[in-house]
Amino acid sequence: MASGECDGWFPGVQPGPELDAALEMIARSAEEAGRDPSAIGMEGRLNGRPDITRDEIQAITGAWRDAGATHISMDTMGLGLTSPDGHLGALAQVVDALGLAAG
Repeated sequence: MASGECDGWFPGVQPGPELDAALEMIARSAEEAGRDPSAIGMEGRLNGRPDITRDEIQAITGAWRDAGATHISMDTMGLGLTSPDGHLGALAQVVDALGLAAG
């Protein structure tokens, strides 16, 4: 389990009751292993869609932040992108929506 030996984990669920339960389990296991639960990172996931809006990007990433995610990744597979530049363009959309500096 991530709480015993790892630096972080990738939840298989989105923010909500299932994630809350998983976080409680990770925290409990970390404490039982003598670890500080806050030292265990969590990487959220933004599932890309061709029609995702700026507001949705902000809401999803905000929900992950509020849940305690230390990192977030975006899945660009299944978007029909045919080149590395296409994938980078999808990521740039997220960077822009979040007001982050590209680079």
